Amino acid sequence: MTWRTPSSLKWLIDKHSRLQGEVSLLERQFAELDRQAAEHRRLWEDAKRNLQAIECALGMHEIKVDPEDIEQVQPHVNKPMYRHGAMTRKILTTLKSAQGWMSTGDVVRHVTGHTYESTDHVLYEKIRRSFRSRMRAMVAKGQVERRPSGGCYREHTLWRLPQRDD
Repeated sequence: MTWRTPSSLKWLIDKHSRLQGEVSLLERQFAELDRQAAEHRRLWEDAKRNLQAIECALGMHEIKVDPEDIEQVQPHVNKPMYRHGAMTRKILTTLKSAQGWMSTGDVVRHVTGHTYESTDHVLYEKIRRSFRSRMRAMVAKGQVERRPSGGCYREHTLWRLPQRDD
């Protein structure tokens, strides 16, 4: 004898399965956020402790300075993607291996492996803008040649190493 599962029971089982997966995912995300919050709390406490130590030292100095009069400096939030000079070296190596014109997207894909389709779009655009900005600076220094898009917004700017006239 075969057993037929009623559609209402199948729906409940399916719904239970999906919610169980969602709860599991949210628990993992919650644990990660909890870990990050604990790490930020520790960093905040360390910074407050260091600030109090500096204010105490300022109070002991012979020249009196009111800590409230000192203007705060905001730290950098966006860390650079590469160490100093590394992006330039990678771009030059990529353009040398291409032996011709390459678009900004091709350079980004060759250097980082990121494409618009395979990466978060916001992150990809940030990476692409940083490469484009670096290559523009390289054009100003004469390290790279640039062929503009020709006015059409669908065409990409192309880049290559300067060609020597032999």
